[in-house]
Amino acid sequence: MGKSCFCHLRHSFGSLRFFSNTTATTISNSREEFTDLCLSGQVKEAFNRFKSEIWSDPTLFSHLIKSCTLKKSLPLAKQLHSLIITSGCSSDKFTCNHLLNMYIKLGQLQTAVALFGSMPRKNIMSCNILINGYMQSGDLESARKVFYFMPERNIATWNAMVAGLIQYEFNEEGLRLLSEMHQLGFFPDEFTLGSVLRGCAGLRGLCEGRQVHGYVVKCGLALNLVVGSSLSHMYMKCGSLKEGEKVIISMPSRNVVAWNTLIAGKAQNCYFEEVLYQYNLMRMAGFRPDKITLVSVISSCSELATLGQGQQIHAEVTKTGVSMVVSVITSLVSMYSKCGCLEDSVKIFSESKDRDVVLWSSMIAAYGFHGQGKEAIKLFERMEQENLEVNDVAFLSLLYACSHSGLKDKGMEFFDLMMNKYGGEA
Repeated sequence: MGKSCFCHLRHSFGSLRFFSNTTATTISNSREEFTDLCLSGQVKEAFNRFKSEIWSDPTLFSHLIKSCTLKKSLPLAKQLHSLIITSGCSSDKFTCNHLLNMYIKLGQLQTAVALFGSMPRKNIMSCNILINGYMQSGDLESARKVFYFMPERNIATWNAMVAGLIQYEFNEEGLRLLSEMHQLGFFPDEFTLGSVLRGCAGLRGLCEGRQVHGYVVKCGLALNLVVGSSLSHMYMKCGSLKEGEKVIISMPSRNVVAWNTLIAGKAQNCYFEEVLYQYNLMRMAGFRPDKITLVSVISSCSELATLGQGQQIHAEVTKTGVSMVVSVITSLVSMYSKCGCLEDSVKIFSESKDRDVVLWSSMIAAYGFHGQGKEAIKLFERMEQENLEVNDVAFLSLLYACSHSGLKDKGMEFFDLMMNKYGGEA
């Protein structure tokens, strides 16, 4: 009888285990299907099909919020927010943080600020998201206020502040924060150090940069790709090309960013033949150049007036799929002009769809380089007709074109016009 009872129990537990495994698999498949729908942007279908699961597990709202962010749909985002309030989940920190992030990524900073103010429970993540939002909009003062009133911070808080300050060229303040965070017991990670090294580069602070380099070696991040590239960039910006190159060479492996740092550094220091040499090495190593690589290389071809090499790079531009990038187009216009092929410059400029002031200025300068002042004037007038804000580069390019085309009187007319227009600030 005991044996029979034991067998019965074993059979019952075996069935229960099978039932549990089957249920777990079903739930797992169901959740996977839900997240797939969210990732593909099918927010409404995901909600309608999995209502019951969402009500029983409100953390699933985060997937719907992320989907709205990816779709960049503000009306849908507001509908979802209303639904979250109706469901009673608006007091959940996890959900509210996702909502905060969504509104900031959709460019709705004021809505995010209002939501932050109404949140009954905030945490470090809530404040970090708001700091990032303020930094993205350029409101550094509000970011500082949130930062200094935080009862506690984590490394992400410091990173957001340091990176934001240095992005807007408050380099000295960014470096002071690094010192402050270290004194409070926070250890900089690769992101902090990358930002700080950009700050040193901005200040041309070679002495400070070397001190950071010493810290990098001490904490074992010297071989980190992000930190290594930032170190090299700092040295090259500070005019110490050999030290920057030494950092790149010592790296056990390189990525496109590391190659770009080396190539751009050599271009900035006028080692144009070295740029082409490093570019060929990069290609031989199996790396595909991006727009940053190509701008540096095209600019070097321009300075060397090597048309054949420039044409090969132009073919690479088409192959790489960056032929519509404005910075690349601008470099090509300048390169063909300096290599004596004005017609190619005109063709590239005419075919470009998105033009910024720098591209217009480059084409005006190209006409001036070839002594075609009248064409430069026509282009300048077209630029004004399109209500583009004329900057110093465009204006100086026009004056250059006039002076090199025997149109000095016309150049003086434009000079007087610009002086009157900008109140003597041109």
